[in-house]
Amino acid sequence: MIVGEGFGPLPLPVVLYADGTALSLTTQDGKICLDDLQREVGGYVELHPLPAMPDLLMAMDEEARLRGKSRNRSPSKKKGPEILGDVVLMLKEEEEE
Repeated sequence: MIVGEGFGPLPLPVVLYADGTALSLTTQDGKICLDDLQREVGGYVELHPLPAMPDLLMAMDEEARLRGKSRNRSPSKKKGPEILGDVVLMLKEEEEE
């Protein structure tokens, strides 16, 4: 589960929308696939490890800056890539399936 300012605990994977809201990502078969990630981030998927949370990966649109996506307002004080647009946080083993 992920917990952050402005939203309670949510089971992973979770979509952190650019407007600061969050929603647990559900799929028909319970497994996350590339199509699910591309739909949620709105483009080609780029995965980033999160050093402060080694069991998690963040999926984001690799062309977010080129597409003019706004800064994601979800809580993020950690070092790493600038977070633009909607992103998905997921467990590393979900990515490997």
